[in-house]
Amino acid sequence: MLRRRRRILVGVGCTGLLISACSSERPDSDIAAQAESTIATTARSDSASSLPPAATEPGGSLLVRPADQAALLYAESVLAARCMRSVGFPYEVIGYEVLVGWMQASADDAQRNQFPYDASIEGLPYVDPAESTPADPNEAYIRGLDEAAQVAYGDALQGDIQNRIEVAVLGNNAGTPRDGCVSEARTALYGSLEGALVSMILTGNLAPAAHARTRSQLRVADATDLWVECMAGDGFVFANFGEARAAAYARPAEAERIARADDQCTKQSDLAATYVSEFELARSIIIEENAEQFAASQEARITAIQKAQELLAEG
Repeated sequence: MLRRRRRILVGVGCTGLLISACSSERPDSDIAAQAESTIATTARSDSASSLPPAATEPGGSLLVRPADQAALLYAESVLAARCMRSVGFPYEVIGYEVLVGWMQASADDAQRNQFPYDASIEGLPYVDPAESTPADPNEAYIRGLDEAAQVAYGDALQGDIQNRIEVAVLGNNAGTPRDGCVSEARTALYGSLEGALVSMILTGNLAPAAHARTRSQLRVADATDLWVECMAGDGFVFANFGEARAAAYARPAEAERIARADDQCTKQSDLAATYVSEFELARSIIIEENAEQFAASQEARITAIQKAQELLAEG
């Protein structure tokens, strides 16, 4: 029962979360962590500050601006709320402006944490990570239900995972229930549930896939080795730039010293330029390898954003 309820709370009002839950066999705690990461990545802005303009093409149009992502989240929630009320359940929607703030903060966090540090852009020391996701306005209501009602609520919202569609995206299989108010909302926005599933997964996983490929490249590994050696010369033992930032967050008293060393060593090793160059190439290769799905995904997403804007205009 707790497993079912956890999934309800993870899926409420958040585009993309239910896909992670439905396509994973991992424990629910892992699902929740993966879901939050996926959404943060999905929210990356087209105008990511540490990438040169050329790095947003091809594929720049495949990234969803935070305002558009917020519109999709809001519209999905509005449609799901209508559906839930039609079957006798209340369903509260997080406000659009709150979602915009969350999406922008998530995009900024993703940009800062996934690329090498540049103090001229971010400042000294590192910018603190954004706060966690907005409070779920439905959580108190769900917790107040008895177990049978919680199951009924979850079935109405999320549908039956045993009755699901599955698609192959970026070399992996993913699935989501055919029924339930979330699926109904996504179908209304994207034109089809399959289109919604493919579009959301591609949008959410393009950057992570590109980062994974980037980190495996020899040029990046060599630049990272130079960065590690430089950091060691300043008294810091880190395997990569992500560890340096994490250590600064954990040890605020040392944050500025770590950041200054990181900035200096990133410049000396040419790590930022090397990483961005390889990331741009990796993203282009992934898009080319999956060109047909990306083209269909872009068309479905444009349709969904247009419908979301119409819902926003209704107020």
